[in-house]
Amino acid sequence: MGVKREDMFGNGLVSMEYYPHKRIELRVARLKIVVSKPYGIDNGGYTFKSPAIQISSNSTVTISFREINLINSAILRAIDILNAENDGILIDRCFEVNYNTIRLSDIPNKVKEIHMESTYNKVQYISNSAISNKGIYEDIRGHKWVYLGEGKILVDDNVHNRVSGDGRRYSKYIYLDYDRMCQYGWTQHGDIIQCKDIFIVDSYATKKKFISKVGELESHVRKVKTPYNELEFVPIAK
Repeated sequence: MGVKREDMFGNGLVSMEYYPHKRIELRVARLKIVVSKPYGIDNGGYTFKSPAIQISSNSTVTISFREINLINSAILRAIDILNAENDGILIDRCFEVNYNTIRLSDIPNKVKEIHMESTYNKVQYISNSAISNKGIYEDIRGHKWVYLGEGKILVDDNVHNRVSGDGRRYSKYIYLDYDRMCQYGWTQHGDIIQCKDIFIVDSYATKKKFISKVGELESHVRKVKTPYNELEFVPIAK
């Protein structure tokens, strides 16, 4: 069985990658959550003897109580899917993590055989070198973005990039949230985007990964105008 990217609940809120007999990787509420069976995670050639749930994001995430319930539902659904494989490798919903990792090469032979029976191909992402500064790209959750490049977001000559914990290092990868643009309505005039939503531009500490290109703007974007402010993208000189 190959790895599959699926809409878990059919409503676009949770996407999942299913690695049979090993783990399910969820994208939900701007978080990546990995739900794994014993021996199902590869941490640099090591793995856990127990089930595990790992949560990560590329920045501080604020979530609602509704999203907390959604996260819980998605995790429980992932556990049910993995336990339904009937391979004898189970996730007890009351499990404790065994932090004594072992090498993947040292996992029990029976588990190795089960893993070998399941071959899969990882989702193919577009290489960073192929991402243009006016292309519209879709991530694994089905969300669409425009990558402006490395640089700063200026509002009235003040930098509005996210910063690291020390308050000095800027997140330098700048994106337009294309789905929000379409939700609120937008127009483009040369290198200027006009939109009613003030939250369509943001900066990130790492580059986003995309699985497909779905369109292209008429030109690269230098400014974004909203009813409340004007944001200017200033690329980093290379």
